[in-house]
Amino acid sequence: AFGLTIFARTYIDWLPLTLDTQSIPLSKRFIEPNNPKLDPPSMGRHGLPDELWGSTFIGKALHGAADLLSQRPTGDRMIILMTDGESRDINPPLDAEIINRLRSENITVFTIMLTGDKISEPLTGITRATGGEVFNAVTPAALESVFNKIDEMKKVVVLQKQPGITDFYEPFFLPALAVLSLSVLVLFGLRFTPW
Repeated sequence: AFGLTIFARTYIDWLPLTLDTQSIPLSKRFIEPNNPKLDPPSMGRHGLPDELWGSTFIGKALHGAADLLSQRPTGDRMIILMTDGESRDINPPLDAEIINRLRSENITVFTIMLTGDKISEPLTGITRATGGEVFNAVTPAALESVFNKIDEMKKVVVLQKQPGITDFYEPFFLPALAVLSLSVLVLFGLRFTPW
């Protein structure tokens, strides 16, 4: 089961946990902050609101993703964090709270840097403290290693929500049977006839 959380100043759980992995690539075109095809120049708004974009708060996003994963009591839990920069809300001593939360929820974090830049030490510390690894996405082996780790994980049970049919006749059965019996007795002549 996969979910998708996007983040910058704040985070949005864009997709809940689902077995439909096609929903992730299909949602990409709606996430772009400035998409002229979706938002023509005549519109005042372009893409997602400015309140979302800007500084990157990785710590806030990790807490949000942990909240999403904690809704499922079974299965291994992993966060694949894809980022291109640093975040001031993971610097010491703030990183200790994040590490404790992720460890208590048994969540492993894998970090993929979307650039070839040096990875910040707090981000490396959080990732390795949870049992994960840090990669630069400039090498295909980085993504391959993460995908191999995903294949080793325990599958989660996702309950499909479907309507169920429930019979609720017990409280009405005996009174209805009594009324039916009385009406049959009435048909046998136990009734008042005025003529």
